[in-house]
Amino acid sequence: MSNLKSSYVEKIRRDSTQLEKSSFYISDLALQGGIEIDNYLQGRNNKFEHVQELTEILERYQLSDTDTHFFGFPYMCLWKTMRVDSDKEVRYCSELAIEMNLLRFELRDIPNNYKRLKELRDLLCNFTINLVNERSMNKISHRF
Repeated sequence: MSNLKSSYVEKIRRDSTQLEKSSFYISDLALQGGIEIDNYLQGRNNKFEHVQELTEILERYQLSDTDTHFFGFPYMCLWKTMRVDSDKEVRYCSELAIEMNLLRFELRDIPNNYKRLKELRDLLCNFTINLVNERSMNKISHRF
C-alpha cells in the first residue's frame, strides 16, 4: 500500500475500495504521479509507485468501445483533460476508451519513453486541476 493510500485509509478513515472512485484520491494520486515524473526528469527519482497505482485504477475502470455513459469514476474530468491534451477531438465514449488505453500504455512505459515524459507530467497535472475544479463546482452548487 502506498503512503498516500495508507494516509487516506488510516488517517482519514476512508474505505480503500471506494478510494479508486473518489475524485479526492484520484486528484492526489495524479498530482503525486506528476511530481514523480518531474523529479525523474530532474534526476531525483526512480520510483513511480503513484503512477503505477493510477495506471492500475485506470485499467479497472477502462471504458469499452460500446459504453454509452460515464458511471462510477470521474470520467468527465478525464474527458476534459483528454480534449485539451490530445491532438484528436474526443467526442464519444468510444473515443475516450481509446485515449484511456493509450494513456495506460504510456503510463506503463514510464520512464522508457523519455520524450513523452513532460507531456505525461502535464497531462497528470491537468487531470488534477480538472478534478479539483469539479469538486469546487460541486461544493458551490450544493450551497444554492
